[in-house]
Amino acid sequence: MRILLLVFNLLVFVAGGIMTGFGVIMVLVVAFLVIGCLIFVTGFLGCLGAWKKSKCLLRLFATVLVLIIIAEIACGVILIVNKDKFKPFIREFFTNAIAEIESNPNSGLTVPIIGLQDSGCVEKIVHELKANSIGIGAGVVEIETIVAALILAKQSE
Repeated sequence: MRILLLVFNLLVFVAGGIMTGFGVIMVLVVAFLVIGCLIFVTGFLGCLGAWKKSKCLLRLFATVLVLIIIAEIACGVILIVNKDKFKPFIREFFTNAIAEIESNPNSGLTVPIIGLQDSGCVEKIVHELKANSIGIGAGVVEIETIVAALILAKQSE
């Protein structure tokens, strides 16, 4: 279990570093940079905690994951409850993204936005959400990771 947790968190650590790097280089959105840093630090805590069998780091890692899950659930509830308020924001985001594509064809948004336009934006998004239960899968993996970290912390006592 220790090796599995170590490898998983090493991948998360590297992905967080890459995401942070893209956030710095591309200067997309501050939230992109902040989320990348959070993923980077979380992966570091889990990786180092599993490597050193540090009870403190593993418990801190599990606590951060629990806080992330609570934030994800809160965001989901807020989006569901206020979906009518977010529709204009989403429409504005896609309108700005399309305008950016038209003014800068080398934009990183070109392929995803054009793919959504060709197939019908709303229908494509609904189909993808129904076909790929990504949120549920990610939640299950997060909970399994918390359990693994806490078991490893208990074994290191």
